[in-house]
Amino acid sequence: MKKAMEDFSKMNYTQQFEDSMLVGKSTDDRDLFSLITHLKACGEQKDLHRGTIVHIEIVRRGLHEENLFVGNTLVSVYAKCGALLRAQEVFDELVRHNVVSWNALIGGYAQHGYGERAIACFDCMQSDGISPDSCTYSCVLKACGSIGDLHRGQLLHSELVKEHLCKYTMVANSLIDMYAKCGHLGKSQWVFDELVARDIVSWTALIAGYAQHGRGEEAIIYFDQMQAGGFFPNSVTFACVLKACGSIGALIKGQEVHGQIVRAQILEKYTLVANALIDMYVKCGALEKAQEVFEGLSVQNVIACTALISGYTQNGYSERALDFYEYMQLKGLLPNAVTYACLLKACGSTEALEKGVEIHYQIEREGLLKKDILVANALIDMYAKCDALEEAQRIFDNLQVQNVVSWTTLIAGYAEHGHGEKAWSCFEVMQLKGLPPNEVTFACILKACSNSGDLDKGLEIHAQIVRAHWLEEHIMVANALIDMYAKCGAVEKAQKLFDELSIPNVISWNGLIAGYVQQGHCEEALSCFKQMQAKSFSPNLVTFASVLKALGSIGALDRGQELHAAIVREYAVETDIVAANALLDMYIKCGALDIAKYTFDQLLIRDLVSWNTLVTGYVQHEHGEAALSSYERMQAEGLSPDIVTIACALKACSCLGASCKGKRIHSVIEAHVSKEEESVISIGLLILYASCGLIIEAHKFFDKLQIRDVAGWSALMEGYAQLGNHEMVLSLFEKMLTEGIAPDMVTFTIVLNACSHAGLLDKGQMYFEFISKMYGIIPTLDHHNCLVDLLSRAGHLKKASLIIEEMPMPVDLPTWHTLLGACHKWIDLDFGRWAFQNATQFYGMDAGTYVSIHNIYSAAIKQQDLESMGHNAKSNV
Repeated sequence: MKKAMEDFSKMNYTQQFEDSMLVGKSTDDRDLFSLITHLKACGEQKDLHRGTIVHIEIVRRGLHEENLFVGNTLVSVYAKCGALLRAQEVFDELVRHNVVSWNALIGGYAQHGYGERAIACFDCMQSDGISPDSCTYSCVLKACGSIGDLHRGQLLHSELVKEHLCKYTMVANSLIDMYAKCGHLGKSQWVFDELVARDIVSWTALIAGYAQHGRGEEAIIYFDQMQAGGFFPNSVTFACVLKACGSIGALIKGQEVHGQIVRAQILEKYTLVANALIDMYVKCGALEKAQEVFEGLSVQNVIACTALISGYTQNGYSERALDFYEYMQLKGLLPNAVTYACLLKACGSTEALEKGVEIHYQIEREGLLKKDILVANALIDMYAKCDALEEAQRIFDNLQVQNVVSWTTLIAGYAEHGHGEKAWSCFEVMQLKGLPPNEVTFACILKACSNSGDLDKGLEIHAQIVRAHWLEEHIMVANALIDMYAKCGAVEKAQKLFDELSIPNVISWNGLIAGYVQQGHCEEALSCFKQMQAKSFSPNLVTFASVLKALGSIGALDRGQELHAAIVREYAVETDIVAANALLDMYIKCGALDIAKYTFDQLLIRDLVSWNTLVTGYVQHEHGEAALSSYERMQAEGLSPDIVTIACALKACSCLGASCKGKRIHSVIEAHVSKEEESVISIGLLILYASCGLIIEAHKFFDKLQIRDVAGWSALMEGYAQLGNHEMVLSLFEKMLTEGIAPDMVTFTIVLNACSHAGLLDKGQMYFEFISKMYGIIPTLDHHNCLVDLLSRAGHLKKASLIIEEMPMPVDLPTWHTLLGACHKWIDLDFGRWAFQNATQFYGMDAGTYVSIHNIYSAAIKQQDLESMGHNAKSNV
């Protein structure tokens, strides 16, 4: 303190005092009173600089040595200004202390968030034999609330009851506030109800408690009761009720409160209220209104800016959040730690790595990375979401302190990008270092199990969760388990766990429904959806997306349209991209391309998924021209295609035989694709050349491939098959096997077809046996149809009919047509009738079936006539 005094004594403070009319030559009581008055004003205004100058003047005049009143005032001023080290130094230099001295110091520590230090001072005060008063208790209760020390707060409450101090409103208000901040809202409510003389602070403390703990409805109820009782809200009350409105999305009530604030003309006076108002509109999704309030402020501070940036990010407008950061810089507003965390979240959600790196450098320049764990964790998250996991790991490794959020963020990054083993390793090391996982950590590691399909590790985590008794208390963990079991194919376990939940929520239902859909159990998924509605759970867009996928998979167009109408009643589909894309996919899978196109054209927002869904749908239904038209239109609207779009466009070119257009597509995107994407595009080009009959070019392209996988081999074989060069198909197949490439279902279909057309009966039957016996593949309907065709072409109609009878799946119409065609070739009327009866029984009045049986009868009659003519000729001889 002496060194500080010497430093300040070098300043030219004399002129400042003359300006303030504080300098005087006498040291009478009036002069002392003037200095004390000015000193107190500095404390109220938190003017540390001016307060220090007054302190120096007091020392110069020798007014501080024996005057406890002056000393206490100095402690109070420094404490109020947040200069707690100076406050402590002045306090320590006092010859003696009284309750006022201690209250000033304890109050300062409590006010500025140093709850533990405040409580330690309280203990020292009692050790010194000084009895606390109501003001002391209020300060210490505030400290207990700030650090969540409920136990100590309850002990203080007991002391207050013994001392009969609870009747004082100030003390009762502190109790209400302490219990509320510690999450004991029932006790907070009880103290409030017992209080006879309530004031605005009492009401505000209770409202703040409910708002802070997400119970917005109760906060609003007490806000209304308070006003009905004749109390007008102050700035803190308004801020609290606005927070309550934001927490439950009560936009109409929030607008009503906004009206009160405007009428009270306090918006410009209190930045606390302005910031809370912006935050409320942001949380209610009314971003334009939040922007309007912000623009109307004469003084725009960093907290208001941060609220807007957070709102844009949370509502999916990350680009606008980053644009607003540029505005902040132009205005000279320096971001704080929370601002940077929000900006990094925006970078992560849009994978704007370059911008994220720029913000990282700014954080480093300000030295925030080492000071603030919130910023460090946000930085790890940004790099993880941008798939820069090495940099995320580097930031993590350099942290002086790694908390559970740091570990969880890193685990989440590895899980999201399919690095299950690394996620698992982090999870184990974290616990070895004594950090127990929280519910988010468990959810992230379970996601890693889901993404890698590692059911065994998922079961291990489940056992750990049960041992820790987390399942009963944390619905997030239960939902993550349901999702893990569903994605790992253990839908029965997911259903069992769901049935054991005392109170499932919408996310629980969504996980179960999505699991059934993913495993192909669409009817079960739809049954779950009905149960969900029957139990009065309101489905959200995630639910609808899964149900639409189920309806698309089973081709239930009518039910899909009914659901579409229900969604429109709840949501603005044209602006909600999740619902819109799910609808597009459903209509396309149901073959309703016109409705899909109409739905697409109505969208106000289209993303890459929307375009890919449409282009893929056109290709799947062999509308090549429409697919290429959409591909070109997409780029004309400023959206760059990804690997999925390009692959579909190349497939469309293949369907149309448009080799030149396919080459042009390749030439345009060739320089912009990664090595991984290049392999996918290469297969598309190979198929394109092969399907266009450019087999020599296709083969040359195949030979240049760095990685020749089963898809490449199959594409080349298919090209030769289309040209009728079945010997080359089988030669390539044998060569593929010698190179150690295992065939897949598509390969076997091509090979069996080649054997059939080449008349290689024995080889074809051998390859059919290979499918299951050597490669563990369950033969599909296509494989069985190929075998039927092979046997039928060779005249083995009896064997072909036995294969049909023993097929483990329903026989389709092309199978019967294959047999009918063979019966025509071999003029077998008996098998022809049998095939005809089955075809008409299962598929009705199909024209092709009737033409086939007519041809068989015609051939049989013609053969009979020829035989009769031959017989007559022999008789005549």
